[in-house]
Amino acid sequence: FITLHDCWPFTGHCCHFFDCDKWKKSCGKCPDINIPISLKRDGTKPNLHLKRKVYSNSQIHIATPSNWLARQVEHSVLRPAVKSLTVIPNGVDQKVFAPANKNEVRKTLNIPNSEFVISFSCNSPSQNPWKNYKLVEQVMQIIVNSNKIRNITFLIMGEDGNSTVEKHVSLKKLGWLQDKNDVASVYQASDLYLHATKADTYPNAILEAMSCGTPVIASDIGGIPEQISDQVDGMILPNQPQIFASAISEVILDEHKLNRFARNSLKKARKYFNEIDMISNYHDWYLQGISDFAQTE
Repeated sequence: FITLHDCWPFTGHCCHFFDCDKWKKSCGKCPDINIPISLKRDGTKPNLHLKRKVYSNSQIHIATPSNWLARQVEHSVLRPAVKSLTVIPNGVDQKVFAPANKNEVRKTLNIPNSEFVISFSCNSPSQNPWKNYKLVEQVMQIIVNSNKIRNITFLIMGEDGNSTVEKHVSLKKLGWLQDKNDVASVYQASDLYLHATKADTYPNAILEAMSCGTPVIASDIGGIPEQISDQVDGMILPNQPQIFASAISEVILDEHKLNRFARNSLKKARKYFNEIDMISNYHDWYLQGISDFAQTE
């Protein structure tokens, strides 16, 4: 049994392969050798060859959180080893990630109720090669230079730093929040969660925000379109700063749309993204795999 959360099991090196498709046949001369975990020399071709050899003598029940990742498996060296391929979406603890009184939560974070609050989360945003914090910074600058609609506060989880204020836009870096209740508080205080990324499979951050009733504007990457229905419970966008900035302005000006996104996000999260359901689905998957194994003995 293997549950995939990224692409490393079927590439010569990369957890995410960006625009490269060498992994489908034979790696080598890797264009991304320095992405984590970086290689001192290019061993991607023999790495992939070894994986192909191992998989050729294997039979594996594979689960992925997204249909997108399952499709990549179908085109990879892992394909001959597939005994079964099942998609089991991630779920989150909805006792923690749940709606709360926004005004009360903002008091604890020292954020005025009049602010429009946008949150963003990832590990070490300014150094993370997978996420797109540069786009977030560009979006902030576009908003700073645009006509004031409302005072806006950006809350950045995952990195320490000084708080800044430029015109009507504030930035607060909250550091690494280890307690999931603290993470939930940030989503609960937010009007919008921004998920700008270069690579992703099925990010839990989106599910956490939606479970708190906070709609998401996200990059059209990987399995994200399976989480968000564009213009129904959020927005799916190309990685272009002006488009992201325009989308943010749109929902700030259209409170009805923002509230509709929020209601639909919560409804979807409760129906599809519950951790209890995920655990139950994995339990059934394991039992079925064990039963299949027993029948072949």
